[in-house]
Amino acid sequence: MDQTVAIIYGFTEGQWHGKRLRRLLKRQGYHLTANPAQADIVIAHSGGCFDVPQLQDHTLLLLIDPPYWPERELYTRAHHMTLQLLRAVRPGNQPLHHLNKTLHNCWYLIRHARTNRRMVYRSKTYDLEREITHGRTILVRNANDPWLTPHLDSLRKLNAHLDIKRLPGDHDDCWLHPEVYLNLVQAYHD
Repeated sequence: MDQTVAIIYGFTEGQWHGKRLRRLLKRQGYHLTANPAQADIVIAHSGGCFDVPQLQDHTLLLLIDPPYWPERELYTRAHHMTLQLLRAVRPGNQPLHHLNKTLHNCWYLIRHARTNRRMVYRSKTYDLEREITHGRTILVRNANDPWLTPHLDSLRKLNAHLDIKRLPGDHDDCWLHPEVYLNLVQAYHD
C-alpha cells in the first residue's frame, strides 16, 4: 500500500493522542505525512476540521465530530465535554489512560496556545453546511459527542457524495479505538 495519511488534531490535542492511530496506520502499510494538501487520506478530528485545506479530488476526507451544533451554545457544549472527560476517569474504563490524556490536553493547551485560541474563535463562525464541499468525505458522529449536532440530514442534500456514519462512543473514541475509523476508510475504497 502506497497511500499517505495526514492527521489534523483538534483543540488541545497532539501527537500523544494519535499514537495508537499512527501505529495502526504504519502496521497497515500507510505512510504518514504532515501535509494534508498532498495526502491521499486526511483524518481530521474535532477542531482540526477547521484546518482542512483545499484537497486534491482523489483525497479521502474523514471528518470526526467537527464542532458544529448551531442550536447549542459553545459554553453548553464545552460543559458537556468536561463532564464526559470527568466520567471517563472511572474504574473499568482505563482510568489511567484517561487521566494521562487529560494531562496531555492541559499540556497541549499551553504548548499550542495560539492554535487553540484560533480554534475557539473559528468555532464561532464555522458552518459545516458551507464547509462540507469535498466530493469524497466521510462524516462521523459518535453517539455521545457533545460538539456535533445529531441532525445531519440536511448535509446530505448539500453534498450528495457525503457519507455520514454514526458510531457508538464518546468524542475522543478515535484515539482509543482507531481500528473502527480505519475500517471506515478501507471500506470506502472497497
